Amino acid sequence: MPFDKESIENILERKTLSGLDPSEIEVCIKSHFDNYFEWWSYDAYDAMREKYSHKEMIEIIWEMDRHQCVGDFLADEVKQKIEIAAYLLILLDRFAKNAEGNFDIWTAINYFHQIYECIRYVSSSDDSLTRNAKKAAYVRHTENRAMKKEAFLWYEEHGVNLKNDAAAIEITKLVPIGLRTAQDWVTSFRKEIRSARTT
Repeated sequence: MPFDKESIENILERKTLSGLDPSEIEVCIKSHFDNYFEWWSYDAYDAMREKYSHKEMIEIIWEMDRHQCVGDFLADEVKQKIEIAAYLLILLDRFAKNAEGNFDIWTAINYFHQIYECIRYVSSSDDSLTRNAKKAAYVRHTENRAMKKEAFLWYEEHGVNLKNDAAAIEITKLVPIGLRTAQDWVTSFRKEIRSARTT
C-alpha cells in the first residue's frame, strides 16, 4: 500500500500525503500556491473526517490511487464527495512531486485542472464562516502536534525512567495540556519507544 497512517499525519503537518512540504518547492513559492495547497488539503481532509476514521481514509485514498482516477460513483452523494476529497489529496501530492522533480508545465496544468474541479466540488457548500472555522481547527491540530513532539523529545531524554504518572505531571509543566492528555501521551510514547527497540 503506497500510503499509510503517516500520510494522514503529513496532511495535518501541512505537507502532502508523501510528506513533501509545498512551501519548500520553488515553483510553489513563485506562484504562492503553497497557501492554497494548505487550505485545499485541509478541505479534503475535513470532508473525509466527517464520516471516516484515519484508517478508513487511507483505505479510500489507496483505492483511488490504485484506480488512477475517481472512477464510477455510487448514487450516494456523500460517498461521491469522500471519493473526490481522497482523489484531491492524491492530485495535490502528484502536483508537488512534479514541481519538486523535473518540472513539466503540461503535467502541472493537467493536475491543476483536475485539482480545480475537485476543490469546486469538495468546497461547494462552504461559506466563509465554515472555512474560517476549518482554518482555526487546522491551526489547533498543528499546534497540538508540535506540543506532542516537544513532549516526546523530553520523554525520550528524561521521562523513560519515571513512572507514567510522574512523567505525565512533568509534561503538563512543559506544555499546556491536561493531566489526562499527558497520561495518554506517555502511554503512546512508551509503546512507540518499545516498538522502535524491537524493530
